Amino acid sequence: MKVQVYLDKTYNIDDQYVQIEMLLNSDNNEMIKNKINGLYLFKENLSEKVFLTANITLSGNKIYCIVPMEKLNELTFDNSGWNFKLELNLDNDKVLLSVLNRLKQSKTILVKSDKRKLELVKIYKQNKRNFELCSFKKDIDSVRIIADEVDIIKAKNHQLNIKSRIKPFVTNKNYKFNKFFLWKSNTEITELDKVKVEKLRDGYFFQVDLSGLALYEGDWELFASIEIDESKFVVSVKYQGAQLQGDLYRLYDNFYFYNIDFNNRRNFVISTRKGSAKRMFFVNDIKLQRNHLLLNIDIDANIEDFNITDIVFQNRDTKKEYKYNIVKKTDIQNGTLLKEINLYYAPFIYDHSIWDVYIAYEHIGIKSSSKVSFYEKDLMNHDFIVLPKTVYNQEGYLKRLRPYYTLDKNLAILVNEDVLKCDVFKITYEENNLNINGRLTIPDLEYSLLKIYLEDEEQQLKLTTNNKIYQQNGFYYFESSYDWSQFDLENIQDNLDFSYYIDIDIVGDIYKVPLVSNLDDIRNKSKIMIYPSLYKNINGYPADIKPYYTEDNNLKVFISNSLDVQCNKIESNKDHIKLYLRIEALDVINNSKPELLLEERNTGMKIIEKLKSEKDCFSVKINKKLLHNHDVDNKTVWSLFCRVQTNNHSIKASIYCDDAILINGNSTFKSNAQEYKGNLKYSVFISKKSRSPQLEVRELYMDEFLAGKIKNFFAKLSAKVIGKFVKKPVWLIGENLGEVAQDNGFAFFKYCIENNIPEDFYYISKDNNKNIDNLVPYQNKVIKYDSMKHLIKYHLSDYLIVAHGIRDVIPGYFHRRMGRNPKKVIYLQHGIIAMKKLDFNSKSYNSKIRKFVSSSTFEKNILVNKMNFKEKQIMITGLARFDSLKDNSINKTTREIVVIPTWRDWLIDSRNEFLESDFYKRYHDLLHDKRLHSILEENNLVLKFFPHIEIQKKYIKDFQTTNKRVQIVDVGKESVQDLIQNSSLMISDYSSVIFDFNYLQKPIIFYHFDTDEYMKYRGSYVDLKSDLIGDAAYNHEDLIQYIQEYIQNNFEYKEKYAIQSKKYYNFKDRNNSKRIYDEIKKLY
Repeated sequence: MKVQVYLDKTYNIDDQYVQIEMLLNSDNNEMIKNKINGLYLFKENLSEKVFLTANITLSGNKIYCIVPMEKLNELTFDNSGWNFKLELNLDNDKVLLSVLNRLKQSKTILVKSDKRKLELVKIYKQNKRNFELCSFKKDIDSVRIIADEVDIIKAKNHQLNIKSRIKPFVTNKNYKFNKFFLWKSNTEITELDKVKVEKLRDGYFFQVDLSGLALYEGDWELFASIEIDESKFVVSVKYQGAQLQGDLYRLYDNFYFYNIDFNNRRNFVISTRKGSAKRMFFVNDIKLQRNHLLLNIDIDANIEDFNITDIVFQNRDTKKEYKYNIVKKTDIQNGTLLKEINLYYAPFIYDHSIWDVYIAYEHIGIKSSSKVSFYEKDLMNHDFIVLPKTVYNQEGYLKRLRPYYTLDKNLAILVNEDVLKCDVFKITYEENNLNINGRLTIPDLEYSLLKIYLEDEEQQLKLTTNNKIYQQNGFYYFESSYDWSQFDLENIQDNLDFSYYIDIDIVGDIYKVPLVSNLDDIRNKSKIMIYPSLYKNINGYPADIKPYYTEDNNLKVFISNSLDVQCNKIESNKDHIKLYLRIEALDVINNSKPELLLEERNTGMKIIEKLKSEKDCFSVKINKKLLHNHDVDNKTVWSLFCRVQTNNHSIKASIYCDDAILINGNSTFKSNAQEYKGNLKYSVFISKKSRSPQLEVRELYMDEFLAGKIKNFFAKLSAKVIGKFVKKPVWLIGENLGEVAQDNGFAFFKYCIENNIPEDFYYISKDNNKNIDNLVPYQNKVIKYDSMKHLIKYHLSDYLIVAHGIRDVIPGYFHRRMGRNPKKVIYLQHGIIAMKKLDFNSKSYNSKIRKFVSSSTFEKNILVNKMNFKEKQIMITGLARFDSLKDNSINKTTREIVVIPTWRDWLIDSRNEFLESDFYKRYHDLLHDKRLHSILEENNLVLKFFPHIEIQKKYIKDFQTTNKRVQIVDVGKESVQDLIQNSSLMISDYSSVIFDFNYLQKPIIFYHFDTDEYMKYRGSYVDLKSDLIGDAAYNHEDLIQYIQEYIQNNFEYKEKYAIQSKKYYNFKDRNNSKRIYDEIKKLY
């Protein structure tokens, strides 16, 4: 008779016993049952056997062995080769029957527990005959339970019912579940009181009703408080399952839904998400054919409840949107959206871009949208690829288009400029002619090549070339030539930059395509394919004609003058700086009188000075008088050119220097610096990078003074001596270059003072600090910026604790060496990072940032995922200044409205550009609006305008108004914190101060008239529509209406923004500075 016994299951059945289940396979199971004496463990190659139990029963083909836990606790299992064996009594003979291994996965048995440790035995599957048994101990706080077979059984009307099977870490140990709760980012705990737990054979049935809970946006981890052998502890619940989504529910005027998933630690996470994140629309098929995009999309929603309105293409960078209306009767069939988009009319086909695809809908009175996604099961079984095709639209754009799925398994459309496939064989010169030869094709397109030509789009100049074109083997072959002797001299500007283009005909429409040479494997020809210039004298004009490739391999021709101006000597004394210039090719310009042209790099202001002819060269003097005559009185940088006149045309040539000795001797500002006025100096020096001389007016930097170098030397020497006796860590604290004391630096400094911390800390301040009164009570802890004490303490310092940047606290001597910063940095931040992208990362300040303050898990994720910081660098503490925020607005007799727009760094350099900007016009119109003046007067209100400090420095006078109800706030007269605390309403745009105002739960109006421009130049980490914590006005009229609405409602804060803003603050307990201090202390 053949007999086989398999080990099938093991689990704890109570606090004292383990049950081992086996499967019996024989011709007579009943006879075998009556012969079993007991269960033993044998160690391979050893004769000793260990008796486990005689408590054995058989039911059907199953054998149940009950083993006392103390038996297993007596043994130590540290390697493989163990055998389970059943002892049979056959006529008084003891026969051992081997137990074969049929375990599908490893099993863990609890053999002992106390309040700190669990002692366990783990059984691994090794092979058919042997087992690997291992004893180990585990900390109780690392014990986990697992949830699987999870399902959402109800998710409507802001309710969520979840049912699941949960399996303890130790198989079927008798747990006592005391309670379950949700934990938000280790900061907020919500206990679940509607919980049902029932014991199953292989785990527990778990059901929870979340109705009535205010789970605001973010991730909530599920934990359980359990009890084993009277030992109580908290364990996380792990999740083994697919992502689950609940139904949409309405909260105020937004959609939300519950999402169940696991995080990177595989913890069970319930999150509240905005409706736009819900997956309801899934790609079934996508095709590109005949310049049409065909979308086949499954709708996972009740069509009767949802009014599907549009397909939306949203630019990933700028967030610009284009919509295609959906007609329910014709476009939706049996729960599937079938939409054919004629790309000829598609406005989103232009520059290289990525477009995310959404479906817009209306549901229970709310408009929303969700991304089009892919089924995960489909992507697991097969990949998804749509081959790129050439497409075109009526606006003249010809691009390559390719749908694809993102890392998040959503649909996106890539629009690429790589349309033309071309090979330029050769570029040759023949007398006055510039010739190019090659071949080209455009894949996936029926077209005709009409012509090739040169065009400078900026100067609106087009040159007709002579072309020979013929077709062969799917290519157009071409020879194109231009005779430069026919070029009109009147067309010559300072420089011309022509591009080669082709015109093609597609079904009667003409499209312009840049000529790009890309059929070979040279990706960037700009530094490889270098062509000599064609020098031509065009009616006395010394033309330099040079073909070249861009980095994108576009073929271009640059036209400049061939005037070669070399600086071969610089002399300087207290009266002037004298330059000697040698001008080549001047002989082709008759009767010309060369001049020195100085152009200010920011404003474009020009200064012209005649050159004096000397024996072999020309010379020019730059002195105080020249600068005074042109009202140069600020820090400025000027480029130097040589200018001559010919045939009523001006020729401007850059000045260069090829003499290495001359460059090295005149490469610093200090080389030729001369006194100008006050502390300002002027100097002409040669940039090593460009080899061109430049004029600069500014003060000397500290490291350029001999006295500064000596001062730093003795400071460093003093610090070395003093350092032997210093036992306390030295901290330097500051903000905004030491010019203010009102932000996070001052708030943290004040905390250190008030709590008498043991570290040796100081606040770094300039004499002209705009908030000097705030520092008066703490003078013994305030160090004057750039003083000897500042230098000494800098060399002794352990940490630079800053709000804006390390220049807040480092001496001016080191300002130009920030890239080599040797000091550890604690970054307190200027404000919550959300609506303004920053050029900042973990490598900044020579990778010395040890801790970076954030206010929430949401912000931390931005820093880690978007800005490449490491998790260990980020501390979630909240901003230090939040600790002292208080609302003073209610007690004001005259209520205040504050307007604080953010800095537009792309506008501030040129005054003319600034005054023509939409930014200036919008805010100027607001401040001078007579209707607003009447509203303020009628309601006894004051509106205070506080622009960014950079705008205040340059253009504050341009905003002045005579109306007493509108006040322009000087940065030194009233602090930002005072404005926040005293105001009842804030109007801003993208500034982080809105988070301070919202912290006090006061209303905000976002004035977003220039979102497209802002996204182009700056960008945001959050959605500037769905993530705002206030009302958005997109024009002047909307802004005035919102102001009136809040006045009428007594500036009541809307509850929906209280809920929406919770994700930005992990703490509101006024202990932010304490947390910051504690985190710094952990670094020691």
